[in-house]
Amino acid sequence: MKSSELKQLIKEEIVSILSEDNSELTVEPGKYKLSWTDDDESGVDKEEVEVTQDMIDDAKKHNANDYWFWKALASKYSHSKPQSIRIRTAEKID
Repeated sequence: MKSSELKQLIKEEIVSILSEDNSELTVEPGKYKLSWTDDDESGVDKEEVEVTQDMIDDAKKHNANDYWFWKALASKYSHSKPQSIRIRTAEKID
């Protein structure tokens, strides 16, 4: 399998995982490359974000899972509400 095929397979798996309403928060502190689109898929926005332990602790207090954690974070950088954001990738870069 070529490197590009492997990267695409991994990316598809990440999108699949983030599309599920999984029941627990598994995010770790660090820097991430986050990409998302609005429901109308008018384009993809990308942002490097820093996730802190305080952010994770706050999300746990509100019983958030990975799916809603990333949607809420992306909405801070977008003009859209969390409900209309579709997370494409959340890749840890450090």
